[in-house]
Amino acid sequence: MAKPPRFVAKLTDGRTIEGNFLADWHAAQAQAKLESEPLFAPNAPLRWLRDRWLSPNRSPDAYI
Repeated sequence: MAKPPRFVAKLTDGRTIEGNFLADWHAAQAQAKLESEPLFAPNAPLRWLRDRWLSPNRSPDAYI
């Protein structure tokens, strides 16, 4: 079975985009993109972004 793309993003217009290449995320003067799709376009900005290669932290054994 093929591994899914590394990143998945949800935009405010309801679209979900996936890809392995996240570009210009670090550059203040650039437009961050996932597979050439702008993540902060005025008409449909990013709602959330997930890196599937990262695993969630284990829940703590105790809470205060």
